[in-house]
Parts: sequence; structure tokens; C-alpha cells
Amino acid sequence: MAPKSQLEMLQSYRNTTEGQNLLRAIRRAEGTEGVYEGNPYTMLYGGGQFKNTSRHPDQVVLGGKGSPNSAAAGAYQFMPSTFNEAQRALGLKDFGPESQDIAALWEADRRLSGVYGGENLGGLSYLRYGEMDKDAINQLGGAWASFPDHKGKSHYGNQAVKSHEFIQRSYLGDEKYDSQNSVEALAKAKAWKNMSEEDRWKNLPPLPPLP
Repeated sequence: MAPKSQLEMLQSYRNTTEGQNLLRAIRRAEGTEGVYEGNPYTMLYGGGQFKNTSRHPDQVVLGGKGSPNSAAAGAYQFMPSTFNEAQRALGLKDFGPESQDIAALWEADRRLSGVYGGENLGGLSYLRYGEMDKDAINQLGGAWASFPDHKGKSHYGNQAVKSHEFIQRSYLGDEKYDSQNSVEALAKAKAWKNMSEEDRWKNLPPLPPLP
């Protein structure tokens, strides 16, 4: 069997829980989901809508007083050059929802792999075996200004930025986030962290029975 292409791997990842969580977190952080009315995938910078999804609209929108002008568009607020690079690399045919999702995952994978500098966390696989922690959020902040660095600031100067909690809550969903961050859960996590290796083995739950 031939190995999967990069496009096929990203398409598969899109269908995972982690893939959907990541895409949702980016949309909410960028304000295309849950802030403006309308379709996130046809969202212009500032909340307007465009119609033609055969390509990136490449339409500069004036930011108004105190805000920069921008040609960012779509659910993940791609700049034209960023999306065009992903489109060439992956052979994406349009600027429709699937193409935007795949391009966002492609960009996230590069950021989490340290392609643009910073720590190599192992790409998207980092989220398959862990959570959306501050290291991942910091790396993704190089692509999405709404994701904060370790100090809670945007990588792009004074641009609006979300908190670490907002990103993590958007990624996990309210119920799971509240469960993992309850007083009881945090106390258990702290106790486990401070436990000796011997005591950890003693406190492991029993293995399931063999089939």
C-alpha cells in the first residue's frame, strides 16, 4: 500500500476529535465563530461576507481608527499569501470550507513543528497525545494573532489577543474544561505530580480483563 500523501494525512486528521477541537478553537479565537453573524467560511476581516469561494477574495478591508487594514478572510482569517502557499503545497482546488480546514491544519502542523522557528513540538501529533497547553498555544500564535504567547501577549504587538483559558476552553469544550480544572481534578493532578514513581505504580487502576 502506498504511503499517504500530506493532503490525505491532513484530511484524516480533520476527522479526529483533536482536529475538530483545534479548528473550533482557531475559529472562536479569530472571532469568526460566536461573534459575528454569518458563515465563518465566507467571513471577511471585520465581519463582512464574500460570496465567491473559488479562490481567496484578496480584498483589503479598512480597519478604522486604531485598527490595521487587512485582507484576511475565511474561518481562519488567512492572509492571501498564507493560503496561496498552502494551496500550492497541497493542491487545494478552491477556498471552500474543506480547503480552509485543511490549510489551517497544514499551517498549524508547520507551527507546531518549529518550521518558522521556536520549539519543535512534533507537529499535529502533539495534540493527539496531550492537551492544548501554553507551549502549543505559543507556537500557534505565530500564525494567529489571537493566540497568546507564554506571557499572554499577542505575537503581533498590540493586536487583540485571547487568554490561555479562552483557547483551552474553546479547544476542550466547556464541560470537559470545567471537569479537568475543577478543584478536585487539580488536587489529584498535583498529588500525582508529587508522588514517587513507586507510589504511582501502586495507584494505577487495574488493567482491563483479557478478551
